[in-house]
Amino acid sequence: MKHSSEFYRVEASRVFKLSTRRFRSFIEHNYSESIADNVITNIKNRIKEQLPINPKIGPISEWLLSLGIAE
Repeated sequence: MKHSSEFYRVEASRVFKLSTRRFRSFIEHNYSESIADNVITNIKNRIKEQLPINPKIGPISEWLLSLGIAE
């Protein structure tokens, strides 16, 4: 069993990547490339900051839902 202080790597699913690309394209079309960059960076940063350090303490889906990322 690994020590609980070890970090883990989050892997985005193909569906998440596709959704992110479509969302980014939508923002670029309606606003600008710089706004799209800021929004996507903000989403990535919020995921990094708000997911727990130890993935075994509870279901990750609850944290993803609280970040506004639904299935």
